[in-house]
Amino acid sequence: SSRAQIPDAIPDSESGAPAGAELGYVFGTDTTLTDEESAVSDRMQRYWTDFSNWADPNDGELPDWPRFTEAKDTRMNFGLDSTIVRDYRSSECLFWGSVYDSQLGIVR
Repeated sequence: SSRAQIPDAIPDSESGAPAGAELGYVFGTDTTLTDEESAVSDRMQRYWTDFSNWADPNDGELPDWPRFTEAKDTRMNFGLDSTIVRDYRSSECLFWGSVYDSQLGIVR
């Protein structure tokens, strides 16, 4: 799982970056990026390319992107300094997971 620190599309909005805002970074098509943002884009492209080629985003040169499991809830947070985040919004995920489960009649 990942999250990009992409500037808000709507200034002063609390909603954050809209869905798909990372696509210019992933595909390298955003021509408005600063040099620092281009470095983030390059890093994202390497991870995605490695994953598409070998089913593993890690190539031994970039920081390790941990595999997501329910027991080990980690994600890569892409930014000028990319970081590993643990238990990102875990209370919200638990809530929405329980709503989903109740709709399907799943008891855990």
